[in-house]
Amino acid sequence: MSNGNCGTHKGCCCGSCSGGQGVHGCGDRGGTVTITAEDGRELKCNIINVFGAKDAEYIALQPIGTNEVVFFRYVEGEAGQAHIENLQSDEEFEQTSRAFMALFEKGVQK
Repeated sequence: MSNGNCGTHKGCCCGSCSGGQGVHGCGDRGGTVTITAEDGRELKCNIINVFGAKDAEYIALQPIGTNEVVFFRYVEGEAGQAHIENLQSDEEFEQTSRAFMALFEKGVQK
């Protein structure tokens, strides 16, 4: 998957987007977004969470109809514009996965 840009409020991408990985419309926080894969397939995803890990923000998405969770870097610009970016390395993926699982485990224990 490649990068895309969209208008957003924290934790939820909304509006119309362009780019290789567009994020098209969603409801409130915890809603859904549609991402476009590199092969052109559109995948509707539930927004699970936006969270921090080390010095970056990440977004966890779950493609509808799967048990899979995918992570992207979540970057918010000055004017409230945000975009998501692919993770750059296996190390970044491992770091993001550990941070997400720690949040998930805290939520389960409550």
